[in-house]
Amino acid sequence: MVFGHSLHILGLNAYNVLGQVASQCTITEFVWPFPWSAPLRERYPWPPEEFVLGGILQQYHEAFEFAEAGQEAPGRDELIIRGLRAATEAHMTELRATIEGAQYVQERVEEGLRFVAEASESNE
Repeated sequence: MVFGHSLHILGLNAYNVLGQVASQCTITEFVWPFPWSAPLRERYPWPPEEFVLGGILQQYHEAFEFAEAGQEAPGRDELIIRGLRAATEAHMTELRATIEGAQYVQERVEEGLRFVAEASESNE
């Protein structure tokens, strides 16, 4: 059930459930196990809370699978660390895709501008 879904989908569902019973501040404190300042949060593109929740949930489900198979599962702190790392990696992947898309758009804009300039020159 969990393994086929992205961190974002898992986390979005968890966020929606938590949002029904907890305040935004409580969710933020739950998601981030360390304090961070608002200016720091505003300056850099931190992973969305949905990614973090999804990453942690995915790690918990993997730990349940280990336990069911009779293997030793990581502890709670390790699951949170792994979940945060997975969320950061997923976020970086999305940011890279956004940058690649922006570069593609920039190239198309430049091509369009050259085309317009050439057409304008030939009409003179």
